[in-house]
Amino acid sequence: MKALAASLSVLLLAACTDADRAPTASDAAADPGVAPASDARAVTVVPPVTTGDPVPAPENAPFCPDGETVVFGCRNADGANALCGSPDSARLTYRSGAALGAPPPVVYPSGDTAPSQAFRGGTLTYSGGGGAFLRFDHQGQVHTLYTGIGRGWEKAGVAIAPVPGGDAVERSCDGEALSQIGPALFAQYGIPTDPAGFEIP
Repeated sequence: MKALAASLSVLLLAACTDADRAPTASDAAADPGVAPASDARAVTVVPPVTTGDPVPAPENAPFCPDGETVVFGCRNADGANALCGSPDSARLTYRSGAALGAPPPVVYPSGDTAPSQAFRGGTLTYSGGGGAFLRFDHQGQVHTLYTGIGRGWEKAGVAIAPVPGGDAVERSCDGEALSQIGPALFAQYGIPTDPAGFEIP
């Protein structure tokens, strides 16, 4: 009986030792219900790849190409409207409709037309302030770029009307406008005075 009791004690001790031991890879291979540790897959998060410089949003895009001077610039729902001076101060170029979904851009004048032949302008008088405008004809329409300030108001934009008259399409600037339109610009480029004048809408 003592020998049998000793044998049972050894068996029970061995069983307890196996129960307390962590399973090994060989144990997992022996058990079809357990995946071996070597089957684990590591997941690597790869950051998105970016190439090139970020493209500025339309509201942050410059009015004029590099090297040109902003003579007039404003933005509205129809896009950007800009009058740009060439690096040699010999030409003025108007560009309009740069926003996504806007009408095809207007570029005027084409070629090397002198500003004195392409534009005409004038000054405006208001109580407590004043203004100025620059005008040109393009594809059967009269385009007038304007700025003005009076008592308690300030306005800038582009007015477009059919030739020789009619109701104008008025595009007021959203936010602050940049403008050098005035007597100094007219004198610099030899821009003639428009006898028709202009009234800010």
